[in-house]
Amino acid sequence: MVELIDEEHRERDKLQYLSEIDRLTGINNRGSGEAKICQLLESGNGGMFILLDADHFKSINDNYGHGVGDKVIVSIAHALKKTFRENDVVLRLGGDEFAAFAPGISSPVNGRSIVDDLIKCVTEIEIPEMKGRKIEISVGVAFYQMYDTFPFEELYKRADRCTYLSKKHLGSYATYHYSLV
Repeated sequence: MVELIDEEHRERDKLQYLSEIDRLTGINNRGSGEAKICQLLESGNGGMFILLDADHFKSINDNYGHGVGDKVIVSIAHALKKTFRENDVVLRLGGDEFAAFAPGISSPVNGRSIVDDLIKCVTEIEIPEMKGRKIEISVGVAFYQMYDTFPFEELYKRADRCTYLSKKHLGSYATYHYSLV
């Protein structure tokens, strides 16, 4: 009987894990990642929220194939995991779009080095099939202070607007919401 219960617990845990994780990258999927961020915000944790996507990703798929595109996606996820701390929330939104939330990072002064490390990590990615072509990303950064009360959707919109502005620059680039105010 105990063995049967243990097996049921393992199966339930496995299903829970599979429902929360993006299968290609091994990081949080959109639903679980956003839920974790909302919990952190509701508990009064301020932090840095970033959105990013790969520039010209369609041309990578078109020129090198979807298998290479998948390698790009996995490599960006690895760069995010390498850059952010264990208690930070890293997620794949879908396609070539990712997000991360770093609790306790409340200003560009604190967050710039993390974003710079991420950009450096991504530019160092080498995918042999791409014959030296570098991966470039556009990053939008917004901050949520401990005293803020606006919803996650507003934080997302702020970072999204910054990501859009970053796309106007050549190469990997980050735009910070505070610089727009």
